[in-house]
Parts: sequence; structure tokens; C-alpha cells
Amino acid sequence: MSRFLLAVGFSLCLLITVVSAETVFFTDEATQTTSTPTTVASGGSLTECALKCKLQFLKGCSAAAFVSGTQKCLLADTTNADFPGGVAVRKQAASTQDPVQIEGRTFKIIQHRSKGLLSFGRGWTEYEDGFGDETDFWIGLRKIHQLTGSSPKLLRVEAVTWSDELYVCEYSGFTVADASTNYTMTYTSYLSGSSNTTTDSLADNKGKQFSTIDRDNNQ
Repeated sequence: MSRFLLAVGFSLCLLITVVSAETVFFTDEATQTTSTPTTVASGGSLTECALKCKLQFLKGCSAAAFVSGTQKCLLADTTNADFPGGVAVRKQAASTQDPVQIEGRTFKIIQHRSKGLLSFGRGWTEYEDGFGDETDFWIGLRKIHQLTGSSPKLLRVEAVTWSDELYVCEYSGFTVADASTNYTMTYTSYLSGSSNTTTDSLADNKGKQFSTIDRDNNQ
């Protein structure tokens, strides 16, 4: 059974590039305060801290700051949280299904799993049409084909483990064919330069048809 990717760890997000959209975070100067952020995590930049905050729905992250001296992310559960100097990023009131910007590129989220309350063990019809809520969802095979079928996109996979480790994989030329092919997925190449994993996790699924618990197209 092949669903393009098996979810691992605590939070999973699949994104594809799109043309334009509003950002999910805004940046401002953090003020001096004695407030204590809810979580401290490792990080290499403000962008990485913003990404960790975006994926931390289970812990309710709404604002983040990067401490360059210690290479740490400070994550807070309220949007108006204050940090001890520097620059902070704060979530705008936006749906998880809205496009997001990462390192100057705009992405459309096609799958998001973080809370662990929504079952992804669904049948063929639901995977075609899409399902979920504003936080955890799958947008549907039809929509993914509309986005990528005639215009292959860059696919970005983000996964955060229970220990707050962020793993990123990127793939060029990602495309999903139409229903007549059972939504066969393929891509051009695994982009090791912008990924921090050692292997291509999608290699076994490349060129295969989509399958669900009630319809195995890869027997």
C-alpha cells in the first residue's frame, strides 16, 4: 500500500510551491521582559524557529524568538508574548490551510498532521475529496492533481519528532496524475542540498499509484 509518505514522529507537514500568498508570521522587535517562554528548542536561525513554532500545534506555540548566542529557539504559547531582546515572529490569525512562506518561497500545505486526534485511515473516496479540519487535514487527490498535474512543483516534507527534532526533505518536479492513473505520483529528484535526511524516503513510492485501506492499486 502506497500513500506517497508514511507519517513518523510527532508532526508531519507536506507542502508544494505556489505562486503567491500572505505570510503566516509577522516579525517585530522583542521587548525586554521577565516572561518565560513555554519551550526551549535547538535552532539555527529565526526562520527555523518560526517553522518549529508553526508545527508545534500540540504545544500551542504562537510566537518564537531566536537566541543566536546559544543557538536556541524560544517558543511561547501566546501571540503577544515578550522575549528578552532581539527579534520575534508571531502568528497571524490564519488557517493552517492557508499558503505559507518559508525562506522566501511560498508553499501550499497539502497535508498536515500534528494533534494526533484525526484518523488518516480513510477510504478511497475521502482521499480523493479530502478531509480534516483547520489544523489536521488532507486536501484531496483531485486538488493535488489540479495543482501539480500539468505543472510539476517542488515538494517539501517537514517532520518534527517528539524530541523537537526537525527533519526536512525536498523534491523537484513533484506531480500527481489524474484519476485514470489512480493518481500516480512521481518526481524528478531528491534535493539533498536542501534536505537534512540521509536517504530519499519517497524512492519506493516513485511512479506508483495511490492506494487506500479499501483499494490497493499496487498489488
